[in-house]
Amino acid sequence: MAIEKVLDEYLPHSYETKVYKKKGNAIYEHVYDKYYGPDDNFYETTA
Repeated sequence: MAIEKVLDEYLPHSYETKVYKKKGNAIYEHVYDKYYGPDDNFYETTA
């Protein structure tokens, strides 16, 4: 739901439903693949 809310806010309204769903699925898959748990942040760098 959070992904859809952000897409609704930031994607132009000209996007077709098919494109909207494709982009939403791509974002969901990316987050799912990169989120390992609350203690493991893929984006956090160690200095």
